[in-house]
Amino acid sequence: MISDYGGTEFWQNVATKFYKRVTKHDRLRVYFAQIDPDKMQAMASDLWQISLGECGATTAQGLVSVHEDMNVTPDAFRKFVGCYLAVLREEGVSEQDLATIEVNLSRHLPAVVRPE
Repeated sequence: MISDYGGTEFWQNVATKFYKRVTKHDRLRVYFAQIDPDKMQAMASDLWQISLGECGATTAQGLVSVHEDMNVTPDAFRKFVGCYLAVLREEGVSEQDLATIEVNLSRHLPAVVRPE
């Protein structure tokens, strides 16, 4: 799927637009306000790998440790995924690929959302 849309440059552009969106989002910016730009780029790389279903056990465990003290709610997770899908849609990603990406991201809800 990476090459279908122009390769790494396309996905980096998506990540940049996405993070601009979530840092301005009323409900999501609290999770991103203190993250420096270099760390954002690393997160962008992880996000597109997860989007494409290329997330191994190491990355999944990393998600747990990164998010364990963030108190991410199910609603915030859904908004995060919704913002990402909206950017992808704006950039011309097909509905079929969006559905695949949504499934891939949703698999990681237990690693990101705080236990209730």
